[in-house]
Amino acid sequence: LSLDGTLFDSRRIEVPSNSRLNLTWDLPEETAVVEGRLSENEGDLLALDDIAWTVHQKGVDNRALVVTEGNLFLEQVFGVLPNIDAFKVPPGSELISEPYDLMIFDGVPLPDPIPQTDMLIINPQPGSESLFVPTAIFSDTTTVRIADDPILQFVEWSGVNVRQAQGVSAPWAEALVSAQGGPLILAGEQNNQRIAILTFDLNQSDLPLQIAFPILMANITDWLNPGTAVDGRDGFKTGESVPIAPSADTTAISILKPDGNQWFAEINAESLLFSETTEPGIYQLTLRNALGDNPAGPFAVNLFSTAESSIQPIGTIQVGQTTVETAVAEDVGQREFWPWLVAIAFIILAVEWWVHHRGTRLPKFRRSQSNV
Repeated sequence: LSLDGTLFDSRRIEVPSNSRLNLTWDLPEETAVVEGRLSENEGDLLALDDIAWTVHQKGVDNRALVVTEGNLFLEQVFGVLPNIDAFKVPPGSELISEPYDLMIFDGVPLPDPIPQTDMLIINPQPGSESLFVPTAIFSDTTTVRIADDPILQFVEWSGVNVRQAQGVSAPWAEALVSAQGGPLILAGEQNNQRIAILTFDLNQSDLPLQIAFPILMANITDWLNPGTAVDGRDGFKTGESVPIAPSADTTAISILKPDGNQWFAEINAESLLFSETTEPGIYQLTLRNALGDNPAGPFAVNLFSTAESSIQPIGTIQVGQTTVETAVAEDVGQREFWPWLVAIAFIILAVEWWVHHRGTRLPKFRRSQSNV
């Protein structure tokens, strides 16, 4: 077992044929790539499945920037979300101009120009009319509609109370939680960006005190998908297409394949499919934006095919939905007679040659005489 190219553990194990064996290791949190390899396999007729890789998700963190005057609830929740490396800055910080996978604006105006990345906007402020138009503040926050959306999965909203909220007009966004006075949560895509909006101040509600708060933040973060262009938690099989969902500011994608060749594609859509996965191994993904190339982490492709790994003769094979039986010894097949015909033709030619050169008389043999 190797971690990021360094040997971590080596042991001798015995696995009976047609069976499985589970082993457990405690891996360092910073581990990115895990490689398992079988050795001392002389006589193995299929060495291709003696090695496998996986990507340790804790080794690939996404950068998030929380722009706030101070919000303990946000700091705590983004401090414990998995695979998120969060930084907190006040409004006007120079760090806002740097590239991040996700940006959270808590009760502050958006910068000009608006960052070309996925965003969570809490308590939206005036000054961002290109994305939304603030309307009147409303206090009639009794919930009247909750959309069936993955962002609200496992979120129990019925017990959440909001004192007041900011009316927002955003035609590109869908209202996920609506009150009598207006929407409380909106989400949608604008200019190839994913944006979620909470129209109220967290301090003007009891949402941070509810179990729904960390679940809602985790769901929103997963939907915004900060920087995780490939969801390869379970890995991919050879020949399987890999969906790639780059961030909004990505202009091109390059992938370094295990054989050392580079795959490159310009971005002209929100997502694309990478289908050149014929070789097992680690594929390194790089996203390019206006500031340069940014490594987006690896993903693993493995053989992981029980049918291909089983190379012993079998009685039947499965082809799609059809089971095909192999031919048995009693089956009548075709037998080729041409070698016999060639042999007969050769004999006839040999006889003709003899007759032509020697005639049709048989050779005479002299008797030997002896004197007594």
